[in-house]
Amino acid sequence: MIAILGLLVLTIAWTALNVRTRFGVVIFLSTTPDDLAQNLRMQGFVDRHRDKHLKLFYVNGNYLAPTADRDARITLAQRVMQERLSEESAWQVGSIDFYLRCDFPSAYQLARVTLGRGDDNAMPFGGLGRIRIHQFDHGSTTLEDDVIELTHHRWVLQPATSPAPQGVRVTGYQPIGKPRLELQNRCAIVVNLFGDPASIAKARRAANGGDPSTGYVVEDRDRCGGEILIEASLNTEPAVSHQAIVAAVVNEWEKFVKSRDDASRAQGRLFVHGPVAIVFALGALLPNSVELVPYVPR
Repeated sequence: MIAILGLLVLTIAWTALNVRTRFGVVIFLSTTPDDLAQNLRMQGFVDRHRDKHLKLFYVNGNYLAPTADRDARITLAQRVMQERLSEESAWQVGSIDFYLRCDFPSAYQLARVTLGRGDDNAMPFGGLGRIRIHQFDHGSTTLEDDVIELTHHRWVLQPATSPAPQGVRVTGYQPIGKPRLELQNRCAIVVNLFGDPASIAKARRAANGGDPSTGYVVEDRDRCGGEILIEASLNTEPAVSHQAIVAAVVNEWEKFVKSRDDASRAQGRLFVHGPVAIVFALGALLPNSVELVPYVPR
C-alpha cells in the first residue's frame, strides 16, 4: 500500500512538473519604440501567464534600445533572449513557446537570426525538440487557439492541425508575362489571407513593376519574373489552420526551387501581411534566398 501511494505521489509530481516544463518567451518589437500602453499590456500578459511555464521571459527590444533602428533592436533582443535561455539551460527542456508582439519585418528577421536555416548566428538548440508559436487576437493580449508547431532538425513543420491544404488555395508557379532573362529565377510568393483581390493586385504590381504606391517597400532588385499565389480567407473560414498556410508556402517554394535548372540561383520575394505567427514561422523555415518585402499601408 505504501509503495502504491509513493508511486501515485511520484506520478502526480511528474505530471505537474511536465505540465510546466515549457519555457515561454514573450517578444515585443514594434515600429514605435515608445509605445508605453502596448508595453504595459504585454507586461500584464506575462504576469497572467507565469504559472503556465517553468520560466517565462519578457524581452522588450524597444526598451533595450529605444533610439536604435529596427535591425539593432532585433539583434539586441535576440542576444538577450539567447543569454537568458542559456543561463537556464532552456535549450535542453524539450520545447519553447514564443508569444510575439512584433511588426512583420521584425518577426521575419527575428525568426531568421534565431531559428533560421543555414544562418551561422542562429541559436544553438541542443536537446530542444519543439517550438510552439502563438498568435494574439487582433490588437489584444488574448491568445488565439491556433498554434504553429515546429520540430527540430532545422525546423520542420508538425502535421497540420487540420488537413492541409483545407481552405488553402494554391496557384503554383506562373511566369509574369515574358520575364527578362535575369528575372526568370526570382519568384514572388504572394500570400493573401483575407480574401481581398485588391491585395493580390497590389502585390503583383509591386513584384512586376516595383510600384511603391502599392504600399510595398520595393526596389528594382525585388522585381520578379513569376509568382506563386497562396490564398485563404481567415475572416470567413476560421477553421483554416495557420499550420496549413505555412506548409503550403514552404511546399510551393520547394517545388519552385526544384524546377530551376540551377537551384542555387533561385530567389524569392515574400509579399504577406499577417498574422504575425505565420510571418515568424516563414522566417524560420524559408531559406535566406527568400526576402520579405515590407508592407506599409498608405
